Amino acid sequence: MADAEHNMNFLWDLVFFKVEEMVFARPRGEFERSSEVFADMFRLPSGSPEGHDEEHPIVLEGYKAEEFNCLLKVMYPTSYYLISGTNIDLHLVKEEWISVLKLSTIWNMSQIREYAIHRLSTDLTMVPIEKIQLARVHKVSKWLEEGIVSLVNGDHRLTCEDLPMLGYDMATLVLLIRDQSPKPAALRINKNSIKCAYCSSSNTLLKGNHTCRNCRRILVEDEEFSLLAGSIVTGIPSEPQVIILTLE
Repeated sequence: MADAEHNMNFLWDLVFFKVEEMVFARPRGEFERSSEVFADMFRLPSGSPEGHDEEHPIVLEGYKAEEFNCLLKVMYPTSYYLISGTNIDLHLVKEEWISVLKLSTIWNMSQIREYAIHRLSTDLTMVPIEKIQLARVHKVSKWLEEGIVSLVNGDHRLTCEDLPMLGYDMATLVLLIRDQSPKPAALRINKNSIKCAYCSSSNTLLKGNHTCRNCRRILVEDEEFSLLAGSIVTGIPSEPQVIILTLE
């Protein structure tokens, strides 16, 4: 066996880590390629056996074994996940992808970080406040913008329970922007003033039916109607306009 050739692509030098009370052993090369932090660590000269065997693992203090395990699933996917279909599905739920994002950000794993952001953005649902929280913790600028825009536009109404999660400074900022943003004028319309826009009839639509009494045209959802003078109660001066109404 001494004369056997070595296939360097599959001759793996294992590195051992200890997170909480759990020991992990993985090929060292992937950590060197994926992370500047670990690459620099492994380049340091050391006579210590740390990381070379199970008895002397590299201890990662302050991290959770469950989070580290999620990261390893992304770094070392098995054939089961890679060949299970046309798309790679690592079977990670949202909380697990957040763990991957957390560790990849801390350890400068840029490619894995971008992939975690992509999966969280496209495959999973996050409410605006959650986006803002994660954006601030993990430095994802587009989530901060998307979350603030959603709150300012009123896509999510703030509650008292939201304030501690959002932070009082951020909540104040959102409310100030919302208060200063131009808003479309609200119209209160007497339904009996809605006329057909396709003929000159002064009659209103048939009660309980979206059919013109005059031309018998059936008006469907998102149809155009004429709004005649004097029919607006509040919001805009009374003058003829055309608006879009959704039938109910």
